Amino acid sequence: MARIFSYNKHLANLLIEGLEKRNVEIISPRSEAEQTSIVAARFPGKNPEEVARKLKAAQVMVSSRKDFVRFSPHLYNQPADIQQALDRIEEIPQR
Repeated sequence: MARIFSYNKHLANLLIEGLEKRNVEIISPRSEAEQTSIVAARFPGKNPEEVARKLKAAQVMVSSRKDFVRFSPHLYNQPADIQQALDRIEEIPQR
């Protein structure tokens, strides 16, 4: 279980790093003690429902929650899946 959790957090950190490079606001806890593999993010200038819809259309499974998008990378994901999500995010226009 510890190795799976560690791997999931690795994927989450790849996602966070890529999102931050795209000026996305990370609202998930960042401290080592509180961090999980779930990444909640706000997309300034983008509608979170549209972000979620476009990502799902590209086979990137996320959920839209109020004013943010929730990512939940897990054991069945690979770093390439994270990169695919980041690539699709770049294609979503500003409001």
